[in-house]
Amino acid sequence: MHISLSGGGSRALVYAAFFDELASTPAGQHVLKEVDSFSGVSAGAIVSAPLAMGVSASSILDILNQSQLSGWSYYPRMLAVALKLKRNMYSGDELMKPLMQLCGRRRLQVPFTAAVTTPQIRQECVSYTKMHSTKAVLDAAVASASVPFIFAPRPIGGLGLCMDGGLSGCNFPQETTMQAVRSGKPVMLFNSHPWPGFRQTLRKDRKELLLVQLSLLQEHALEPLEEHFGNDFAYQDGIFRHNNVTFIAPTGDQYRVSGGYAASGHIRFARNSKLALDMIQEGREIAQEYMLQFGKIKV
Repeated sequence: MHISLSGGGSRALVYAAFFDELASTPAGQHVLKEVDSFSGVSAGAIVSAPLAMGVSASSILDILNQSQLSGWSYYPRMLAVALKLKRNMYSGDELMKPLMQLCGRRRLQVPFTAAVTTPQIRQECVSYTKMHSTKAVLDAAVASASVPFIFAPRPIGGLGLCMDGGLSGCNFPQETTMQAVRSGKPVMLFNSHPWPGFRQTLRKDRKELLLVQLSLLQEHALEPLEEHFGNDFAYQDGIFRHNNVTFIAPTGDQYRVSGGYAASGHIRFARNSKLALDMIQEGREIAQEYMLQFGKIKV
């Protein structure tokens, strides 16, 4: 089975909690043993790279439970960028260092692909195997999460300075995802936001409505997938399966409770903050629902 995780900022917590919950049951462990490759964009790459190295989801969750950007210098850095005194708030080492500590000298156990945006503003899927160094793999994951003006672009061999993989249109590694779907193998697509048509506003104020509209402009851009499935394909709320693909996402209600689109941009939070705990709870609930629907079926 191939697992692909979309971008989503702080919603990386949802992914980590989902896999931690799966790992806590025999049925979930069986599902995880079927995984033979991972891919991800941004937050999805940050979580799936360590998973592909065999790092436990509980360890990933622990390191994500507190933002690496919670220091006192956050607002001065933001001001410096606003005044054009700096190009970016951080170098990206704030993500790289904890990931290196987490993964140690581990090598990939299954192939991993990160989507990055090249200097030509084109999404490129860069793939790695156990032959690649830990640093090379994690550099790609951090590059995939390098949101402009927050994290500096990172050099990726042969591509140049690369940044957030979701900037160029698709919130999944499009080429890799489509190859997996067309191969006929089982595929799990996990979107950090609800599927199209199921996003809900928290309030009826202008700010929230604007945020929802902005989020709709950043859809996953998997139109080729919809064309592949034909006219009878339609998105559902939460978790559903179509042909060889299991679609996983929070329901509109779960998304609303955990803060919606606005919460994904809150990349500065303390350990066990309400934001963190709400997203962790959401990830566990999604895992429980997934197991209820598909846990007894060979994936």
